[in-house]
Amino acid sequence: MTTQDFTHPPIVSSDEWLVARETLLAHEKELTKHYDQVSAERRRLPMVKVEKHILLTVGNVPGIQHLTPISIKTSKLQLMVVKGMA
Repeated sequence: MTTQDFTHPPIVSSDEWLVARETLLAHEKELTKHYDQVSAERRRLPMVKVEKHILLTVGNVPGIQHLTPISIKTSKLQLMVVKGMA
């Protein structure tokens, strides 16, 4: 998009702007409510118990080369696991 393709919104009175703003605010509130519902659903997802021994290689943590799930649970470290579905 170039600057000449950009069109500015119309210029309106304060009353018209207020109506448009209130409409937008209502949409934003709906979106926030929906996002909160999705977040709650995500928190209620079932968990999978890990039955096998897992050794994690750690990068950029001084003095730690490998971690097990137990060492993570008993330490103040935070773990982020990203599992891709293939």
